Amino acid sequence: MKIIATVLSVCLFWASNPIFAQHIEKTIVQSFDLQGLKAVILDIPNADVEVKTWSNSELSVQMTISVPSNLEEMQKSLIAAGRYTLKATPTANTMNLVGLNLKRNIIFRGAPWKDKVKCVVFAPQKAAVQVVDSSPTVEAAQQEVVKN
Repeated sequence: MKIIATVLSVCLFWASNPIFAQHIEKTIVQSFDLQGLKAVILDIPNADVEVKTWSNSELSVQMTISVPSNLEEMQKSLIAAGRYTLKATPTANTMNLVGLNLKRNIIFRGAPWKDKVKCVVFAPQKAAVQVVDSSPTVEAAQQEVVKN
């Protein structure tokens, strides 16, 4: 009987411990025609970005968004609203890809929205890719929350 109680206690501890909370991952794939441009600037705030090359002529971004499993509906709503959509703007020499809506701070249930974004970028072999980090500073984030 003691063994059953001990096993039950351990199972309840593991199930209730937030460190072991499950997460839901969704992957979004976006492709961009580089229109012959050989330079790409990626500005995807608050994301881990990995760049790989491939033999195709277009650039592809596989964005994986991870949130706690109890927030799946909110994640779906933000995907539908375009939070994770990248905007492509060609200039004379470069293609700029920006995650404009990722720069926005979202307050959900009284706390900042915490999503983990990982991007794997597949770029043509002859394209030069520069990743910039324009993540908002803490002060800017606090100011935006106050404004909203």
